[in-house]
Amino acid sequence: MGVASFVIGIFSLTVYVIQSHNSGVIGYWKRSMVSLAVLVSNFPVAVAIFSAVFYVISISTVTIENRTKIKIESLVLSERGHIYNVGVVLPNETLEKNYRFQSEGAIHYSFMRDQNKYEGIMFGYVTGGFGSKSTMLITKTGEVKIDQKI
Repeated sequence: MGVASFVIGIFSLTVYVIQSHNSGVIGYWKRSMVSLAVLVSNFPVAVAIFSAVFYVISISTVTIENRTKIKIESLVLSERGHIYNVGVVLPNETLEKNYRFQSEGAIHYSFMRDQNKYEGIMFGYVTGGFGSKSTMLITKTGEVKIDQKI
């Protein structure tokens, strides 16, 4: 849509310049250059808006709810080639963090609780550039439940 508007703008500006030149209008070059500058300046603005939107939609939100009476230690999320340290989640605490995962594929979790190591999949599949939400619930019995929303 933006490219079509740009092409229509250039075409209209060209027609204006030709008709102004042929009919002897004075000062049409100045108005033409201002119009051209406005048309060309739209490109950096469009790139900035596109980049901001892409940044926002690529954020994944991870929520960890620890409903036990034991703290969770050494919680990490990992993907192919990257490890994200989440840290400690205290008893009866809910922690929410945002991440920009770099590759496509599964996101794994690993943590220690009461000197036992727990591992699993936090996100079944993350598509590069698109964020999603996932909640890890550690119940009072110590069971780990994952709820992922795309």
